[in-house]
Amino acid sequence: MKTGYELAKQLRKIRRRYCLNSTDQALFYELVAICNEEGWPDIFRISNSELCSYLRISENTLVKSRQQLIDAGLVGFKSGKSKREYSSYSLTTSNFEVDTEVNDEVDTEVEPSVNAADLYNRETETKTETKKSSFSFDEFWEKYPVKVGKKKCSKKWDRLTNQQIEKIKTTLDDFIAFEQFPGWKHPNPETYLNNERWEDQLAKSNSGQRVKSPTENMQVI
Repeated sequence: MKTGYELAKQLRKIRRRYCLNSTDQALFYELVAICNEEGWPDIFRISNSELCSYLRISENTLVKSRQQLIDAGLVGFKSGKSKREYSSYSLTTSNFEVDTEVNDEVDTEVEPSVNAADLYNRETETKTETKKSSFSFDEFWEKYPVKVGKKKCSKKWDRLTNQQIEKIKTTLDDFIAFEQFPGWKHPNPETYLNNERWEDQLAKSNSGQRVKSPTENMQVI
């Protein structure tokens, strides 16, 4: 079994590749903390209601973040037969068989206590995530000059962090106005999002006008 430090290091290596937002990461660190508290078993169990309470998120958000971790290969998961059964998790393998007869059933309402995770301040990160950005996907789509692949772009947008969305909000007008060379066309919106084009450094002349391309600056003799 990997140590908590090794698991955290593994997450940091791939979180950008899989666009893991702060809620996805908070869930992972919560699962690491729970596994640690139980003595690092290969398989451990916890209910959705407990995780939602710990992280102060809805069940829909939990399901989305959990799927992100599964897709990234960070956790293995097997759901219980009903909402009243504990789900099974593993931090050692993404494919594991679970004896369903061993699942414990919750007879009463669970009132979990919030345990501090040494690896992660989940409360601070979750509060930050709940502050939704004031710039919506619909506003982005209305502004962006190329209208292609809206459904894919919407899914990609949902995975962006608030910080990334705010950066798009503050740079999008300049990106749209920028003309790299005569006849230059903006990339498809999906390309813009996938390649994080809001991080582009747009060159400007001292007057703030578009920088001419080398061919425009050539003089005919």
